[in-house]
Amino acid sequence: TALLVRNDLDRRWGRHRYAYELYDYGDQSWERTNRYADPDHAAELATLLAKLDEWDVCARLRRGQAVPDACRSLTVESPLG
Repeated sequence: TALLVRNDLDRRWGRHRYAYELYDYGDQSWERTNRYADPDHAAELATLLAKLDEWDVCARLRRGQAVPDACRSLTVESPLG
């Protein structure tokens, strides 16, 4: 399995500047090496980024509202490589 982390570097309204981290849990059970730029993980990264885009569309909520179950079901678990 893998973990994709998106860090928001600019929280101003209408701004989007992110840093990404991708961790492969197939080799170890903790975040050790950021694999985001590793071409060997490009396919898995593309899948996770697509799921993140789906999440962004689904979870556009007003403050204080719970995340709908439909959004929560977008998570994907699949091995890298």
